[in-house]
Order: sequence, then structure tokens, then C-alpha cells
Amino acid sequence: QRTLDLYIKKGYLQEYINLKNMKYKENYFLFKELADLYLKNKISYFDPGGGLYFYLNLENKNINSEELFYRLIEKGVYTTPGTLFYRKSNKGYNVLRVCFTNLCEKKLENGIKIIGECLDGIYNS
Repeated sequence: QRTLDLYIKKGYLQEYINLKNMKYKENYFLFKELADLYLKNKISYFDPGGGLYFYLNLENKNINSEELFYRLIEKGVYTTPGTLFYRKSNKGYNVLRVCFTNLCEKKLENGIKIIGECLDGIYNS
């Protein structure tokens, strides 16, 4: 408790929060830019204006977000199927939740590219 008290009193906590906010903001705008570049015509999203996640609406309504979720795991990309966020799971059938906060630019870009490739693979199968 004493350590935390000093951390707060010396302003380190606020400094840490400011750094995280700056990084989250950068990643937020980067995610939007990359999603628009690599996932164009494959997804749509409501711009949340902040937060930690984007909810991607899959344009092809025949694609199941749970199936996509498992394909992405095989490629090392971790997301959450939208069915977990609705009382009636069929509402989230075509929704994928993606977190953008704790990744470097290269990993974020790679992950979005993989999402696009998996969507292409499902479209073409």
C-alpha cells in the first residue's frame, strides 16, 4: 500500500495513464485506417469514438463469426465471436469483436491482414 501511495503521490500513475491513453488513441486511428484498407467490402463497423474494441459486422451474412473465430485462432489472431454479446446468439452470428489496444503497429497490421485473408478463404470456399 505504501508503494502504491508513493506511486500516486509522485505522479507516476497519472503519467502511466497519459502514456496508455496516447497509445490507445494511436492504435484506435491505426485500426480504422488498416480496417478500411484491408477489410474494405468485407466488413462494416460502427465507429465507437473510443474504447478498447471494434465490433466488425461481416458483410457476407453466410459467414459465421464462430467459424471465423476458430480459423483466426489457427493463424494466431485472437478475437471474440459476437454471439457471446447477445442474449439471442443469432444476433451476433455475423459480428466479430476485435481489441486493438496492446499491439504494436506491425502486429496490428498483420492481424487485420489475416482477418481479410480468412474472410477471403471463407468467401471462396
